[in-house]
Amino acid sequence: MSSRKKGFTLIELLVVITIIAILALIVIVSLSASRAKTADAGIQSELKEAQKQIELYYATNGNYGITYGPGFCGFGGTVFSNTKVRSILDNAGKLSGGSGVSQGKCVSRPNSWAISMPLKTSSAHSWCVDSNGVSRRVSPSVADQGFSSGVCKAGS
Repeated sequence: MSSRKKGFTLIELLVVITIIAILALIVIVSLSASRAKTADAGIQSELKEAQKQIELYYATNGNYGITYGPGFCGFGGTVFSNTKVRSILDNAGKLSGGSGVSQGKCVSRPNSWAISMPLKTSSAHSWCVDSNGVSRRVSPSVADQGFSSGVCKAGS
């Protein structure tokens, strides 16, 4: 009679551990992509809210402030220095992966404005909103930030 020990061989255990590791890696990668897409949706939502607050500012003040930019959002004398607008842009900047409002770029004219905030899923793209009601993904260069003359660039 042969007496055989019951149990798993070292090879069988290594195969099982390898399969579990591969499955765990797939789940982690999927969650990471999902988080980035969620952040992008949050950026879009925050900028849409900023659009509404900026139009309320215009209704109250009759303009969007002094001519500025393109540059860092939050410059004094513009609609972007408004407390509510700045708070919204700060949230969008954090979702974008930055420390806050300085993550985005803004341009202001007395009768127009635009905001560009980098997307989390692609460093080559930003989300842009402007005073014409436009809300779209743009491919900004370092020089133009995705907008010109206070409006989001078309076809970007």
